[in-house]
Amino acid sequence: MGFPKLETERLLLRELTLLDAETMFHYFSKKPVIRYFGMDSFENVEQAKTTIQTFRKRNEEGSVFRWGIERKGTDQLIGTCGFHL
Repeated sequence: MGFPKLETERLLLRELTLLDAETMFHYFSKKPVIRYFGMDSFENVEQAKTTIQTFRKRNEEGSVFRWGIERKGTDQLIGTCGFHL
């Protein structure tokens, strides 16, 4: 079946990839952004890569679904959203 893409008029919710690591590091290194995530802010891009790999593994297991959010037509990650089963 593959990972489900979700679309709205302006947004695309898609699977996170390692290409998102730099942008994810930028966001997750800011304490106000990760305040409700229950984790420490990132100190390097490798932490973002590890987190993306963990999300992808859990997506495959069906225990957690985490989408990357981008504005349509930009190919730029602007955030993430998801849920835990």
